[in-house]
Amino acid sequence: MLARMTNFAVRARIIVLLTWIIVATAGFFSTQDLNSRLTTSLSVPGSESAKAESILNQGFGENSESLITITYRFGTLPKSDIEALMKKVELAITQVPQLSMIQQRAIAGTLFTIVTSDKDLTTASEYVDPLRQSLQSNKLGTALVTGPPAIYKDVQPLLDKDLQRGQLIAIFSAFILLVLILGFSFAIFLPLILAVSSIAATLGALDLLSRHFLMVLYIPSVVELIGFGLAIDYSLLILHRFRSESKRNPNSSNPELISLTMQTAGRTVLTSSLTITLALSTLLLVPVPFIRSLGMAGALVPIFSALASLTLLPALLALFG
Repeated sequence: MLARMTNFAVRARIIVLLTWIIVATAGFFSTQDLNSRLTTSLSVPGSESAKAESILNQGFGENSESLITITYRFGTLPKSDIEALMKKVELAITQVPQLSMIQQRAIAGTLFTIVTSDKDLTTASEYVDPLRQSLQSNKLGTALVTGPPAIYKDVQPLLDKDLQRGQLIAIFSAFILLVLILGFSFAIFLPLILAVSSIAATLGALDLLSRHFLMVLYIPSVVELIGFGLAIDYSLLILHRFRSESKRNPNSSNPELISLTMQTAGRTVLTSSLTITLALSTLLLVPVPFIRSLGMAGALVPIFSALASLTLLPALLALFG
């Protein structure tokens, strides 16, 4: 009977580990899909600006956050040359079929051309490089392309690079801290495993929600920031209690020590995660999609962090001791 219970416990731990591996892997691969649907929109459904945006999009194929401005300084030219320049710019725009020109005007030696797309910001940003290449091929290389899509295209890689640098610094600092607290042992990797698993699972859930709700561009950063902090906090709490129970009950088996640990530290983790979830879920009451998306992310992170702490971490402790 005891052997059967032991085999069942081992199988249960393996199932938990495999489940989290599948969930984390699916969440990791869904990140790119999520990024393609993120936006910086501040629109409020039902407002006058939202109604105007809907009319522009449906009736005229325009999107205010996808407006692109082409600026070309020509100095002093006769009227015939300015008209020829306008046609050249228009020809360059037609070579990017996803874009359409809505206005063109020459003022004080500068030609301003406004181009638009009916797509969202992230999609419209993909047309910026083809537009610049088209302008270059039409001998308009000094033309400047700006507007929300162009700014997003140019700035986003820099923000991603800075974010990755910040993540590396945070991981390195956390690793040093864990070594100082836990010493050189396998235990220092448990908080990192917990963080990766809970963050990936949260992003996977947000990817599913993004198909039905607006999600803002800052969601991944919010999830990584809160998820990383909670993972270290919860794992250190459980590991410290586990070591304390091991010293207090040296003759107890590993499963018994885990049971004693989860009766105290596990209850604390659950209470903490529920408190954070309830606090951040109040953002869902604000009738602004921008704020609500932050509320969804903030509420999901502690839920998955608690799930990983109460299931994945005990399974790892049981397997590796």
